[in-house]
Amino acid sequence: MRSLKQWEAIALAAVVGCSRAPSGTLPAVPSSPAAANEVRSNGDAYVIRFTPTPDPIPLGQLFSLDVSVLDARTVPLPGKDVTLAVDARMPEHQHGMNVEPRVTPRGDGRFTVTGMEFHMAGRWEITFDVTRAGLTERAQVEKVLE
Repeated sequence: MRSLKQWEAIALAAVVGCSRAPSGTLPAVPSSPAAANEVRSNGDAYVIRFTPTPDPIPLGQLFSLDVSVLDARTVPLPGKDVTLAVDARMPEHQHGMNVEPRVTPRGDGRFTVTGMEFHMAGRWEITFDVTRAGLTERAQVEKVLE
């Protein structure tokens, strides 16, 4: 019969074993602040990289985003066959921004988004809707302002 300490050790080993990455790999952790500004679309077709200006995003002030839309292999998209719509909401408050951002294409999957403003402190969700060949795929990322 096993003791309580033995059962605790077995349970701990099971939890640790289940939470480990597959052998030979490390869990994904952003390696830099830039990595925190990258998100994959929900269908995994695109990678969106963005840089806010100013950085960090200010509370109650206009800011812009430089956005690059890449394919799943992180290769820039050629030409002008992709469009982007950007918005932001506060899910807990059930409202969005008080302003409407403007997206300007720069070619090859690059965009400038102006007129963004987080007018309240708290959790914001930025959405990126990528449309290519008539299909739209969404990516979203959270930003918390204190």
